[in-house]
Amino acid sequence: MPQENTTETQPPQPEKTRRERKVRRQRQQGMVPVGRGTRHLLPESLRHMQELFELLPQLKVDASGAPDVRATDQAVLGRIAEHAQASAAAINLGMSAVGSLMAYAAPQCEDRAISSDAVEALGWLLAELGATTALMVRLAAVCGSSEGMRVPQP
Repeated sequence: MPQENTTETQPPQPEKTRRERKVRRQRQQGMVPVGRGTRHLLPESLRHMQELFELLPQLKVDASGAPDVRATDQAVLGRIAEHAQASAAAINLGMSAVGSLMAYAAPQCEDRAISSDAVEALGWLLAELGATTALMVRLAAVCGSSEGMRVPQP
C-alpha cells in the first residue's frame, strides 16, 4: 500500500502575548531593538554606523590602501559619505554628553565614589571615539567628493 505524502505546511503559530504582537508589528514597520529589550526602538535607517560598516566592503581601494573613488560605484560612495557623516555627528554628540556627565560627576570622583579606573577607561574610550570620528569625517570627505579628488593625509 503506497504511503501518502503527509508533509503539509502548518500555518504560522499566533503570537502568545501582547508583547510578541507589538514586537512583530514594530519589526514589520522597520523598527529594530536598541539596547536591552524592545523598549527603546529606532528606525533602522537611523543605524548609520551599522549601515556604514556594511557598506565598507564595497569600497574599492588602490595599491596604497587609499579609497579608490573612480573604481567604486557612485551610489555606494554617496551612501558611505552620508552614513560616515551622520555617524561622526552622532559620536560627537555622545562624546559631548559623556564629557558633561563626567564634569557633573567630579565630586564623586574626589570622594572616591567613582573609581579612578572608571574615569581612566572613559578617557581611553573618548580618545578612541575621537580618532574614529576623525576617520569618519575624512572618509565622508573622500567619498563625498564628486570629482574623485583625494583628501591629503594629515
